[in-house]
Amino acid sequence: MKKSLVLALLLLVSTGAFCQHTYFTLSSGYTNAKVQDGAPKGTGYRINSLFEINPVDVSWTLGFSLGYLHLTGSTSSRHYIASAIPFYFAPKYLFGNDQVKAYIKGAVGA
Repeated sequence: MKKSLVLALLLLVSTGAFCQHTYFTLSSGYTNAKVQDGAPKGTGYRINSLFEINPVDVSWTLGFSLGYLHLTGSTSSRHYIASAIPFYFAPKYLFGNDQVKAYIKGAVGA
């Protein structure tokens, strides 16, 4: 029961903390995957953190993301478990005026 409550908390809660022009976001969610041209389907959860730095009066935001991904799946004869710790650099370009802003975001990493 305790494990189910902790997992539900991780899946449903997304928290953000803001300090001047530095942002930290912690999020989680449900994930699924299918092996290419294969029968096994995996389901699981992910936890992701994003740290962004936005210098004053600059259109660029520099971000770094670190997460954890856990998938499980099975076929009639095998059980699969896959885990990964993705880390990537996530720059963001902001454009627009003070009232409405949009952005283009990229990601480079492993």
